[in-house]
Amino acid sequence: MMRKNHITVMRLNDDYSISVGHSHAKNTLSFLKVDHHLAVSAREGLFRDANDLVIQFKQGNLLRIGYQLTGADTVQYSELSLIGFNDAFEDMQAQFKQNR
Repeated sequence: MMRKNHITVMRLNDDYSISVGHSHAKNTLSFLKVDHHLAVSAREGLFRDANDLVIQFKQGNLLRIGYQLTGADTVQYSELSLIGFNDAFEDMQAQFKQNR
């Protein structure tokens, strides 16, 4: 697992999931967009089967996310640089192999 700000990338066997945000309002959609790619959405910030998103992260420069906090009336948006993601991802992969 690796985490930066409000983004978490998790690996289970050979599949990845991505979690964005925190304290989500119940049953709300969260949004994720990498560079020029189409935005994708998921309930309460959990993007399952995220292998394609990980590829976009590795090739991308800027990640935009949006989610609604519990008790908030509006969606909170933020941006995150993906510079350095490849190095952090490779470190995560190496740790996973050591723990197998």
